[in-house]
Amino acid sequence: MTRAEFLSAVAKGQGRAIVALQSGEYPPSLHDLRRLILRWPGFDAQCEESRGWYSVELIRASEFEAELTGLVIRHLARTKGAWRDRRHQKAIVLQLAMRGESAARDALYANFDPSDDFRLGYEIVVLDGLEGLG
Repeated sequence: MTRAEFLSAVAKGQGRAIVALQSGEYPPSLHDLRRLILRWPGFDAQCEESRGWYSVELIRASEFEAELTGLVIRHLARTKGAWRDRRHQKAIVLQLAMRGESAARDALYANFDPSDDFRLGYEIVVLDGLEGLG
């Protein structure tokens, strides 16, 4: 698989991109994966389902799992950038927390802001129910 084919498969949310990573068919650079994880990789963020699950699968299949996990958790505190990129990052951190990543869980609670339209409130409710907001 070429770089262009890999990037196209990720943009379309195709499983063959994950399989290419897992099998070693395509060894992506950290730069490519960093861009795909921190920015919305899809075509239409308003219509497409969250890519949190898909992006975590990409992270776990890559050789840069620790670096990318730490990076996306650190970026959760940022409030700049396009809404679709921030939404994508929140979905990834939520998926990581649901899979038992304690740093992701801690980051959701640390960055929760009830004075900012309950920033990250939805993610905490999905993770721990309404009790999580208490």
